[in-house]
Order: sequence, then structure tokens, then C-alpha cells
Amino acid sequence: MKNTILGQYGKSRDGKKPGYKDDESVLENSKCATFCTSVAYVKNARWEGVPFILKAGKATGESKTEIRIQLKDTTAAMLEHTMHNELIIQIQPKEGVRLKMNAKDPGLELKTVATELDLTYKGIVEDPDLPEAYEALLLDALMGDYSLSVREDELEASWKIFTPLLHHLESTKDIVPEEYPYGKPSNEPLKVIRLTTAKARTAQSR
Repeated sequence: MKNTILGQYGKSRDGKKPGYKDDESVLENSKCATFCTSVAYVKNARWEGVPFILKAGKATGESKTEIRIQLKDTTAAMLEHTMHNELIIQIQPKEGVRLKMNAKDPGLELKTVATELDLTYKGIVEDPDLPEAYEALLLDALMGDYSLSVREDELEASWKIFTPLLHHLESTKDIVPEEYPYGKPSNEPLKVIRLTTAKARTAQSR
């Protein structure tokens, strides 16, 4: 639990959207998490010290699925306080790939500027015909194509990671998800999540 943060959405700031516990079917003392950030590590030589930050939640103000790969800072950087070079794989709703990197600002002065290479389908193809997620899933099932489906051993491995966490949450009275307002923007996460992410990135750069 030391690398995991749990949250549960409450009413929106304007009071128009109800909180999770306001639903009549939800118990008043429910500890069901509607938001989770967890930092995981792989214990082998290849991935030693690399944090995998997993984040998922409801009522965050934005619906998206993406993978962000942040490259480690160099210990011999010419300039301080530059952003991480980052590869972003956007799965939905804006399918595409983006690469954020630092580049030298043209001229004699030694400083960098943030640049971005953007390969977003909707930005380079006019009115792209992209199927919805379940459209592709149902078509693959009808065609007997399981190449994009989760393998059985992968699914079992994921449950081995999260099932003990869920059981621990249910059996421990002291663990209570932190409340956050309904519709809180994804780029304004819980304060403790920022600390957890910062610690993971600090460990990565060592």
C-alpha cells in the first residue's frame, strides 16, 4: 500500500453532480475506490529502478487512455530544469503518437525550448474512419482473430498483482480513500498523488 493512492469522488464543486456515496445503492460507509494511482516495479536487471505508474479513475473530468514513457534525466545535462523527453502513445479518444523533447533554441544563447512531434490521426487525415473500441473487438471475435486480445497468462498475472491489494483494502479499517470533487481535471490530481509520482521519478533518476 505504500506505493498506492486511493480516491473516491464526492460532489462536484458547484454541487450539481452527486458524489459516489450519494447513490442510493451505495453503502454510506463504502470504501470502494473510484480512483487509484499505483507505482509498480519489475525485479530484474533490465527494469531495475524503473517505476511503472498506473493511474485509473472515474469522474476525473476527462476520458482518455494513454501510455506515457518518460526518459530518464541524464546526470551530465548541460542545462538544468529542462522537461523530460517523453513518448506519448494515445490509445483513445485521440489516437496517435506524440514525442516531446528538448531542442536547442536557435541562436548564440545556450538555452532549450520544448518541442513536439505530433502524429495524431485526426490531425493528419481528414475525417478518419476510426472504429470504436467495441466495434473492433466484436469484429475480431466474429472473425476468430485473437491477436489483439489479452492472453490468459497476462490476465492471470494482472489479477495476482491487484487481488491482494483489493483484499487488503476490504479487510483493513484504517484505509479510507481520499475524497476528490466530481469532475476534477486529470491534470490537477490529488496532492498525495503528486508526491508519489515525484518520489518515483526521483528514484528513477538515481
